[in-house]
Amino acid sequence: MQLVLASASPRRQELLTDLGLSFAVRPADIDESVHAGEAGADYVRRLAREKAAAVAGPGELVIAADTTVDLDGELLGKPVDEDDARVL
Repeated sequence: MQLVLASASPRRQELLTDLGLSFAVRPADIDESVHAGEAGADYVRRLAREKAAAVAGPGELVIAADTTVDLDGELLGKPVDEDDARVL
């Protein structure tokens, strides 16, 4: 069985490597827009499911995850650059 990481995250790759796991990296190309009224926890669960479904193949075990910041009900997206990250 092939293990697949549905993420380009260097940190997630590092975590799996530190565990001694052999895996393929296959980032998912999905729409990461927040749905109207979607809570943070629901958003990240939905994205993880969609990422896994987008890259899964026969006989593969897929690890997919997502992270967001929920600031008083406002979901903050990924910063586009260092300056944007400082603002967040």
